[in-house]
Amino acid sequence: MSSDQASDLRRQGIAAAKANHKDQARQLLQQAIRLDPSNEAGWLWLASVAASARERRFALEKLLELNPTHDTARKALAAMEGEGTAPPAASATPPAAPGIKRLSSMGPSPEAAPDPTTAPPAPERSAPQVAARAAAPRAVDPRAGDPRTADPMKQPPGIPLPSADAITEAQRQAEALIFDYNAPLPADTRWVHKTRGRAGERAIVVLRLYIAAAVAGVLTILAVGGVVAVQTNDDIRGIVLGPSLTPTPSPTITPTPTPGLTATPSPTPGLTLTPSATVPINLPRADQFNLPGPTDVYPPILERPLLNAALALDEGNFQVALPTLQAERAQLVRFNPNPYYYEALALLQRGDPEEALNLLDEAESRLDETPNENNAPLVNAGYAEVFWYQAQEAREAGANASASQFIAEMRERAEAAIDGDPRIARPYILLARASRQQNDFDEALRILSQGLEVDALEANTQLIIERGETFFERGEYDLASYQGFLALYIDPTIEEAYQLRYRAAIAEGNPGQAVLHAQDYLFYYPGSTLAFWLLGDAHLAEGSPELALAAFNRGLAGDVEDEPTVDMLVARGQIYTDQARHDLARADFTEALNRASALDLARAPAIRALRMQAAYNDGRFQIALDDAELLIGTDVIPASTIQLIRARSIVDQEFPEGDRALLTDAVGVLNDVTDPDQRAIADEYTARAQFALGNNAAALNAIDSALNDAETGGRRFLRGQILEAQRRIDDAIREYEWVLAWSRVYPFSFRLDAEERLVALTADS
Repeated sequence: MSSDQASDLRRQGIAAAKANHKDQARQLLQQAIRLDPSNEAGWLWLASVAASARERRFALEKLLELNPTHDTARKALAAMEGEGTAPPAASATPPAAPGIKRLSSMGPSPEAAPDPTTAPPAPERSAPQVAARAAAPRAVDPRAGDPRTADPMKQPPGIPLPSADAITEAQRQAEALIFDYNAPLPADTRWVHKTRGRAGERAIVVLRLYIAAAVAGVLTILAVGGVVAVQTNDDIRGIVLGPSLTPTPSPTITPTPTPGLTATPSPTPGLTLTPSATVPINLPRADQFNLPGPTDVYPPILERPLLNAALALDEGNFQVALPTLQAERAQLVRFNPNPYYYEALALLQRGDPEEALNLLDEAESRLDETPNENNAPLVNAGYAEVFWYQAQEAREAGANASASQFIAEMRERAEAAIDGDPRIARPYILLARASRQQNDFDEALRILSQGLEVDALEANTQLIIERGETFFERGEYDLASYQGFLALYIDPTIEEAYQLRYRAAIAEGNPGQAVLHAQDYLFYYPGSTLAFWLLGDAHLAEGSPELALAAFNRGLAGDVEDEPTVDMLVARGQIYTDQARHDLARADFTEALNRASALDLARAPAIRALRMQAAYNDGRFQIALDDAELLIGTDVIPASTIQLIRARSIVDQEFPEGDRALLTDAVGVLNDVTDPDQRAIADEYTARAQFALGNNAAALNAIDSALNDAETGGRRFLRGQILEAQRRIDDAIREYEWVLAWSRVYPFSFRLDAEERLVALTADS
């Protein structure tokens, strides 16, 4: 690395010397010699730009030390001797002891080293001039032996040492060189900005020319390509050369024009800034890089098996939790209400409220074992859960009196739990739900606000979500969405909050905002089938079936067995039905029906009805017939619709000859259709069935009734067939001609058949 740097400095110094910049050349060459003192070219060019004769002599002598046979250096020294340049006098300072060199501490005497700033400058010569004048031989001091020619055998034994005169001369020369190097530049030195002939300037100019040529070439190619594109492409030519619309102010009814270019100009912007929600000061904000953990269970559970069972209950896995809870309760030595409370919840999930009540009675009887501990509130909370469960069962069964009694007992136990320990959140929720069932929303909000005023519950997301549900049921969707926002402000992983905000946006008629809420939901739960279902449903609500289809495809890629998957299959099948892709719709409805049956969902009959219609549209008439048979007697769709699809499936099938029973049955079913919207279709299929049975008169009456409702190509073609069978040739020809005339507009699948029949009838007539 140092040799490369010395070479660069040496080249720069030589270039400066050639340009007659001696001071700059001398500095660059001196730096190069420090890095590479064995380079002959550096010493030679340094001699050519030396500031004094002494410095030139020193450089030439160093060159001869490196190469004693260097002719140019020898001739230059000889020329200097010929001009009478005498060597400087010896220093008056006594020589230092042999082997000791203290050059930095020894200053030159006035006789040995005159001030270089006052000495007259030596004549400037270039390297060729110095070489040309080096003709005289070098003068050698006869008093000092030449260390290069001295006979080593004549020196005293031991380590060879230079003479005192040689050391003094070396010190003098080194000190003079150092003094010259450290001497400041003359004050009258003028620096001139060079504008041409600078080092490396030619290479830069060439590089710039290359770059300019490349840019010009690229621009030329683009220009030629643009011209060719405009000449060969009509669309591009229209954009570039065609006229453009100039917006003009719309006329208004105001006396003076208002600014703007819209249909109703107004200075008010079309979009206003959305105000940011106000957040209570006491609510903690979640850190998106360090999300909060699960909500702490209260009262706290210290036993690890019991905590795992409580978490399993929270996920609905009572089968896993119940054995653990029973074992923990059996191992109790000292009364603890936690196993009783959570086992009662597990029994409720299993659907056994009576057993849960017996368990809580046992817990209440053991409260006296721990008189100094506040265990009664949790037991009362368990009673409230059981009574609420029984009230809902009685309400579903229509036993309103029993439901009211259970609600009263639930209120008593829940209020007792709150009075005993206001930090238990569940009693507030039960009381609020009971008030909501009675449409007493103000009381429900009061109870929830009471719970949120407790210091330990001020950031309880369950109470906040319940408050949002209350606002939603009261129709205040903006406040409901705000409660969801507060819950997500505390913890962005609350799924119920995303669902609440989504439902509020849909209820407000703002599907675009619902899309954003569903996308936020997917950000934290990227694999949630419910989130994908909400996203697709929001796209459907905003009229974007293609985006909805993409969302459903992504959600169904995981092949998860849950209810949102069934919903996505049904929704995707309905999109396929609207797009007339009946085979895909039937496949989706079939898969949804299988999964709904496996999950024991009550929606299975409704999905079967959709599959029946898709199968009929797909031409799978036997599947449609089977589904129709299974749907008879259900209230999923009207019975007349089921019978109509059943009859149409019978008529549209290709039956063997002589199989008249099914057609006769279909005619009977079609005659029973009373729905005015379906009567015309029933008449058309009645005509087809009667025509297949050979009852041409009845078939003609039925098709005429259908044509009175609406004319279609299929009905006119069927009427022509019936008339042809009755040998009413002229009337049949007119029907076929009508079909062929309209076939130029509508692609009737039976056009060729009608054309062949028309040709045959025309030839016969």
